[in-house]
Amino acid sequence: MWTVDMNRCPACPDKDACQDRKEIVATLSALAVELNTDLAHVDGPGDGIIIVACHQRHG
Repeated sequence: MWTVDMNRCPACPDKDACQDRKEIVATLSALAVELNTDLAHVDGPGDGIIIVACHQRHG
């Protein structure tokens, strides 16, 4: 099962309101669904986690 992990972003006060983060999560979530459900991928190499960590400094 493929999953998206955005919980490794540093403690950012704007994290929940970050438009870039929302777009990245939406795009990668669609990719994870495809990897988990498309027959070309289901019998493929296996499971994984897509890790995203923003290191942008806010403020």
